[in-house]
Amino acid sequence: MSLRVRRALSSIVGLALFLIALVVLWHQLAEVTWRALLADVVATPPKALVLSLIFTSLSYVTLSGYDFLAMAYIRKSLPRAHIGWVSFLAYAVANNVGFAALSGASVRYRFYTRWGLTAEDLSLVVLSNSVTCWLGLLMLGGVSLVSAPNAVATLPWPRWTVPVGWLFIGVAVAYVILVAIWRAPLRVRGFSVPSPRLRLAIAQLSVSAIDWTLAAAVLYVVLPPSPATFLNVLAAFLLAQLLGLASHIPGGIGVFEGLIVFGLSPFLSASELVPALVVYRARYYVLS
Repeated sequence: MSLRVRRALSSIVGLALFLIALVVLWHQLAEVTWRALLADVVATPPKALVLSLIFTSLSYVTLSGYDFLAMAYIRKSLPRAHIGWVSFLAYAVANNVGFAALSGASVRYRFYTRWGLTAEDLSLVVLSNSVTCWLGLLMLGGVSLVSAPNAVATLPWPRWTVPVGWLFIGVAVAYVILVAIWRAPLRVRGFSVPSPRLRLAIAQLSVSAIDWTLAAAVLYVVLPPSPATFLNVLAAFLLAQLLGLASHIPGGIGVFEGLIVFGLSPFLSASELVPALVVYRARYYVLS
């Protein structure tokens, strides 16, 4: 399959997800007025706002760990302040602009190449960050689907929730096992991809899992009281993030909200969820 065809398919899938999310939101928000929405946003408890700020800050601090792990992977040393600042800036841009691999890489290229990293080093940094991101997403997503399948009971394939959860867990565990037994670098079109050390792979999984947990906690603390547990919210959150990333829409906007409304509908109505989603967006993306 040619690169042009792959890009076209990616764009079509992203557009389809966006349109489906819009239909879901339109249907769910038929009775929500702008005045009521604004009133509910303003009425968010101060304690929830403070907690969301704390979790957002911790999440972005954890995100910087991705670049520190990437530097350990390519065995390059840079001042910690440099790595932390570039990582924060790259993820702030990527989270809001979308196309994370491209937009985040552009920021990193601008700074890291000035400090001695080569284009090959930068490619490995982007690869390491992508693997780290997906490791935690798959592991946590799998655990939450297995532990709280009712969080996504409204989806068309409820019977597959637990098996898919175990599949996600299996992929993440398989990566760690593969790293433990495979030492030789991979050759991809003349490009050498070294195998990370086992300790680094475990650190990737741990840092990513902590980051995704903190990001979900930002949404959880601004939700109104409901029967939904944190695992319920985490399962819906991770699935929404997964498809939001697949859509390549900046910040997954629309896709993320539609899936959260859909996934948490057994616990909260759309009129209760949307104000919390607005606060989440403002806190995690706009104010980051």
